[in-house]
Amino acid sequence: QKKEMSEREIELWEEKAKEGLLHRDSTIQTFLQSMRTALYQKPSSGGYALYELGIETGNWESKGQLVFTTDGEAKLRQMLENDPTGIIQLFTDPEEGLSTKLSTIINDTAKTSSGSPGTLVQIAGVKGLASEKDNSLYDQLKAIDNKIATLKRTYEMEKTRYWKQFTTMEQLISNMNTQSSYLAQMMGM
Repeated sequence: QKKEMSEREIELWEEKAKEGLLHRDSTIQTFLQSMRTALYQKPSSGGYALYELGIETGNWESKGQLVFTTDGEAKLRQMLENDPTGIIQLFTDPEEGLSTKLSTIINDTAKTSSGSPGTLVQIAGVKGLASEKDNSLYDQLKAIDNKIATLKRTYEMEKTRYWKQFTTMEQLISNMNTQSSYLAQMMGM
């Protein structure tokens, strides 16, 4: 197929293929947005936000990789010397620390527990667990399989009906040919 495509068509096709199946998936986008929000929020109990320590997400091409700002490393060292407890609280606070927030977001998205599965598990399930056959994708695939089975049955019934009609028509044509030959002999033709 590639031989039949122009260079521009090949370029567009390869670009689309690189996007992947999950490109612009709302569940993944919600997960990523929640992670970004957690990284930039300042705990209500006070303390610091990650950006105040000289740490930020890089440019869009780095896909959210955390990097130091130009003076970030020096800023972080100074903050660690001046208020190490505040920095520790940012990461370890049991209610609003980054580790708690990120863990909650990850669990909400990918928790494999059958009692309260994450959104991805509800959609796709986990092989070897009860969710393997109790999820949205499995239900959709099952519905498609049922529709295919119904269409195959309908096809077979229609095929059988047409074959019967065709066989009947062939028999009638054969009978007409026989009668035509008989009449032609009787009339001396």
